[in-house]
Amino acid sequence: MLKTLRQKLHDEKGQSVVEFAIIMPLILLIIMAMIYFGLFIFAKSVVLFSAHQGGREALNFRTNIQYSEQQKEQFIKNASLQVLQMLPVGASPPEVETIKNENTGLIQITVTYYFKLSLPFIKEITGTNSQPVKSEVFYRFAPPQEI
Repeated sequence: MLKTLRQKLHDEKGQSVVEFAIIMPLILLIIMAMIYFGLFIFAKSVVLFSAHQGGREALNFRTNIQYSEQQKEQFIKNASLQVLQMLPVGASPPEVETIKNENTGLIQITVTYYFKLSLPFIKEITGTNSQPVKSEVFYRFAPPQEI
């Protein structure tokens, strides 16, 4: 009986299952962090592209005097928001702001997207469930000249 008890104590069956159970949560945490980081980088890339698309739209209408400034600004916002449609719905609606400076000939397009952090423990750590992703671009324009 003592011999069988000694054999049971030195038996290594199930050791790999216990090691796997200890390591698996850490591996899953690393994989989830990589996925979220990849999604965040993708959102940053799309927001930057959205701001550039708004700038291109601004350059298309810069010399067109048949549209008012409000219509031109709406075209810029629509172009930027159309690109942002490839992202999932954020924690709050995205914001597009345009600032046109006639003195310097620059137009600034700022796009802000609120990346939603849907992991339950992130809100307790950061205090919020969203992270703003912001991108600003500047384009030089020539004011329209009347003939």
